[in-house]
Amino acid sequence: MTLLSLTSAIMASVDALRFVSLGGGDAAMTKSRNSVRVVSFNALADQYLHYQERSRPNSSWAVFDKKRRHWLLGQVFQRFVDEGVDFICLQEIDFKIARQVLADNNGYTRLLTPTGYGQGDQRRPDTANGRGGTRVDACCIFFSREWELVGNEMIVNLDSLAGDRSTKFGRTFKRGNFGIIARLRSVFSGREVLVCNCHLFWDPKFEYVKLAQVHYMCLKVQEELECSSCPVIFCGDLNSQPGSLVHEYLSTGQLFRSAELKKLRLRQVAKGLNEKVQEWLAGEETSSTSVLENPIRHLLLESAYSSLGHGYMQEEIELTNKTADFSGVIDYIFSSSASMAQTGRLHVPKVQSALPTKKWPSDHLALGAELFFDD
Repeated sequence: MTLLSLTSAIMASVDALRFVSLGGGDAAMTKSRNSVRVVSFNALADQYLHYQERSRPNSSWAVFDKKRRHWLLGQVFQRFVDEGVDFICLQEIDFKIARQVLADNNGYTRLLTPTGYGQGDQRRPDTANGRGGTRVDACCIFFSREWELVGNEMIVNLDSLAGDRSTKFGRTFKRGNFGIIARLRSVFSGREVLVCNCHLFWDPKFEYVKLAQVHYMCLKVQEELECSSCPVIFCGDLNSQPGSLVHEYLSTGQLFRSAELKKLRLRQVAKGLNEKVQEWLAGEETSSTSVLENPIRHLLLESAYSSLGHGYMQEEIELTNKTADFSGVIDYIFSSSASMAQTGRLHVPKVQSALPTKKWPSDHLALGAELFFDD
């Protein structure tokens, strides 16, 4: 394949990033005046590329070449801009291409979770040390010029769930994950929306850790809503498949302790673990309730790609993450259906081979939703 034909193939892949109506069909839709568009995308940190290379030794050099991959990421970010996306929520950001394309070239404002490992210039997280300066699990929220930040963003350190970490069980909650929450106001209409972006722990053997993390994020969202109520958009790489504890917790607003959490033996937590984790997940033996409730369940959170299945929420798409040894849906955009109606979503292509490829720069696909404010 020549360089010209390869470039054309790449651009065709990027051009497929378009918002389509929920009514069906693949035709691109025009953005509504009273709606917002949000995208969530795990961009695959450079530090994790070597895992992909080791599992796919016969892949073309072009798949894992950092310079070329960053260029392709820039094309993807620019496409988000061209599609009129208001809020771009990114996970695994450790390079400067997002700042260059979105902030420097297109006037987006960036909010970023804490940086680095004590090295480099912490005031310039994108240009600090050789690894990019930010944590490998860093989360960003970029918002367009049509929006302004109300107050300060909230950085949520999920390691705080570990308490004093004096026990082995307590240390299982120290995973280096973060979340970020921001209240944003339209400079034209004055409407406000609370945007949350997070990256949960990856290991499927530690589902109780991910459940604690997502519950903690929802409690922080509730804190922000105490000042004034507004719609909520909850994005992230949740590392949890449909039907998991995390997915059920967000989709239904509750989780039955007796049915699921008892299997995790969380009632046997040792002294030294964060007391709130014991309260949230284990509960007291004498507790009159067997249900763990989502504190923002009244918002009626709904996944952008969901469909009503057999008794619980299913996802219509086949996958958001595909590697040599895993394929499944683990990325989501939830929004408060009580105050926002979804009118469209970003087209998610069918994927046959492991990601990334020469046409797509990450092992995750991008998700997007167009949401209409209900007055």
